[in-house]
Amino acid sequence: MKKKIKNTILYDNKGIAMTEVVVAFLLLTILLGLVYSCIRFSSQMTMKATDTDREYQEYSQVMSTKFVDENGKYNYALGGTDKTVSFTDEEGNSVTLETKIANVDVTVNERTRHIHVYSTGN
Repeated sequence: MKKKIKNTILYDNKGIAMTEVVVAFLLLTILLGLVYSCIRFSSQMTMKATDTDREYQEYSQVMSTKFVDENGKYNYALGGTDKTVSFTDEEGNSVTLETKIANVDVTVNERTRHIHVYSTGN
């Protein structure tokens, strides 16, 4: 009796296929793109916050010089329009302030801004 010998092909499972390499590379590229976009967004927000803070400091410095009298002392009283401002909290407590509103033009780095200043000082 002769035994039939099957023609079987044995597959070698050593290593990885080219398709697996391409898929892994694409996944890596997508993940690195996401990480890069997050870092870029964070960096832009940090730069924007730094610029805003620097601009605020410059405007504060210019504004402080607008309230110095001839003797070099600060005078926070404004000659603006009289207004009444009322606040009420959640519990129903009410606070009313008599204020003055003045319009001040402030120029920093060749940019002029029209600022409304509220004062409760005399």
